[in-house]
Amino acid sequence: MKRRDFIKSATALTIAGTQIPLMALGKPRHQRKVTGNWGSDRIVVLIKLNGGNDGLNTLIPIQNRTYYDKRPLLAYKEKDTLSFQYDTTLHPSLRKTQQLYQQGMMSAIHGVGYPTGNLSHFRSSDIWSTGSGAERVWQTGWLGRLFSNDYPDYPTNIPDLPIGIQMASANLLEFQSKEANMGMILGRDDSLYRIIDQNYVIGSSDPAPNSYGGEELKYIRSVDESTYEYSGVIQEATDKGRTMQEYPESFI
Repeated sequence: MKRRDFIKSATALTIAGTQIPLMALGKPRHQRKVTGNWGSDRIVVLIKLNGGNDGLNTLIPIQNRTYYDKRPLLAYKEKDTLSFQYDTTLHPSLRKTQQLYQQGMMSAIHGVGYPTGNLSHFRSSDIWSTGSGAERVWQTGWLGRLFSNDYPDYPTNIPDLPIGIQMASANLLEFQSKEANMGMILGRDDSLYRIIDQNYVIGSSDPAPNSYGGEELKYIRSVDESTYEYSGVIQEATDKGRTMQEYPESFI
């Protein structure tokens, strides 16, 4: 890849809200070895909703007197809500969610949190992302530790397929390991492929010089090749997908 093209790609990735993390770094495919021990091709989809969701008016504790005492204007009456389970009902706009529950496709976990909360949104988010106790500060995410356990020599050796893909989000702490962030970040499903495909120059007839600069050049070429391969894998998987449902503009 020419220097100006490399800079162009990096700039475009920044503008698109996309980054090439250490997930895309490492050796060319022919020099890699498989390090993962996963015995299944099942995929976990994590949907993280950031923001100020009103949990008490999502899963409504309709049998709890305190709910009505503390929320004289905000509380919902049972007749205005959707049945769910036991002493809990759903917000009246969550009819699709109710249907999923009735089909056995979802459930809900009450009381997720930690004792004696410090009321800090940011600290509480870190505890959620890392899985630490409230009294401990961890720098690694629960998914990052899980993946690094199965890919102990990552990112020195990277697998043929991406370990994790983050869509339209910041660099999530959940994917952070001690060595690297284990998830590729994409602005859209085809953004990485388009950027790399438009700027990628396959190979070079000029060998890297035997110098410090040559080693840096080899490193950049390795980044280029690995990222190009991953972009193709992601785009191929995207092209195979078929959406049979039209999704609304909101979650309600």
